[in-house]
Amino acid sequence: MKITTEKFIKSFVFVKEFLVYLFILIGTVSVFLDLNQKINWHIMNDYPVKIAEFLKINRLKGNILNNFGTGSYLSYKLYPQNLIYIDGRYEEVYYDKTTENNWNFYNFEKEWYKIFEDDKIPEYIIVSEDDLIFPQMKHLNSFLELYKDNKYALYARKDVLKKMYLFPVKDNSDGYYYKNYFTKLKIK
Repeated sequence: MKITTEKFIKSFVFVKEFLVYLFILIGTVSVFLDLNQKINWHIMNDYPVKIAEFLKINRLKGNILNNFGTGSYLSYKLYPQNLIYIDGRYEEVYYDKTTENNWNFYNFEKEWYKIFEDDKIPEYIIVSEDDLIFPQMKHLNSFLELYKDNKYALYARKDVLKKMYLFPVKDNSDGYYYKNYFTKLKIK
């Protein structure tokens, strides 16, 4: 059996292309798996994931005052039951007053309270520990902390509070949030 130069070249090209595509496939799968782990960690720490779950499982409807960075996530997870104050995607257009009020509130700057005077008072406020307003939230008499995760806190207007709430499980591995998580809220 003679191997001609043409057959040898075709076989060599086939093996070379097969190996190249195999390495690309292996690389893509490994990068995807690694990115998936990084993305999950990033989302759980930088976005109010558990807050959104809390709002969803309790079917809480109403307007949410949120900071610029979390608006797109909250809108994606909670629309149409909840409307957000501001969306961080740069395709959105807001009045200067809206963005200024949001900035002043979350950074606890001059006239931070104007957000409640000029705009409709929201039913819920989501605040991060990184926001300068965070320590001041306990002094807002008309709002009560309803739920807190590792970084974010959800405040609710006192007139929209219910007596019983479901709470998301701490371990998200099983995906069930409803079973055995009834708790009474203690209102002061």
